[in-house]
Amino acid sequence: MLENQGVSLELYEPRYKAELAKFRLTEEQKRYTAIPIEALKKCVDDPDRRPIVVLSGGVPIGFFILHIGEGIQEFTENPLAILLRAFCVNHSHQGRKLAARAMAALPFFVQQHFPDKEEIILAVNKDNEPAKGLYVKSGFHDTGAEKSGRSGPMHIYSYGLS
Repeated sequence: MLENQGVSLELYEPRYKAELAKFRLTEEQKRYTAIPIEALKKCVDDPDRRPIVVLSGGVPIGFFILHIGEGIQEFTENPLAILLRAFCVNHSHQGRKLAARAMAALPFFVQQHFPDKEEIILAVNKDNEPAKGLYVKSGFHDTGAEKSGRSGPMHIYSYGLS
C-alpha cells in the first residue's frame, strides 16, 4: 500500500465491495464516469481491467480501474501504456483534495504493480473541466488526440513514467 498524505491506493479486494456500493456521484459526474459497483462488473468479464480502491483512514473514498492489454488499443498505440478508467471520489468526500492526493500517488503505484509500463493514459470528456484541471495539475498533458465517448468527444491525456 502506497500512502500520500493520508490517502492510499490498494488493489481491490471483495471486502471493499459493500462500501463501494454506497458511492454517490452528482448527476453531472455520472455523465462522465461510472460508479464503482458498475465498473467492477466489467472487471469480472475482463481480467485486463484491474480495480483500484482509494483509501483514506482505511475507508474507501475513491475508485478507478487500470486497464492493460488489447482493450486499450483504441486509446493508444503504445503497448507499454496503462489506461486509467472510471476515476471517481465518493461525493461525500469531495472538496478535500483527496483526488489530487490519489493522483499524486498513482505513478508510484503503477511503477510498483506494473513495472513494465512507461506511460499512463486516460480519456477525459472535453466538457469535464474539473477533471481536466485535476489531471493537468497532476502532471498529465493533453496529447491532442481525441476519441468519441458516451457523452461526447474526449481528449486523450498522458503521463510519462520514465
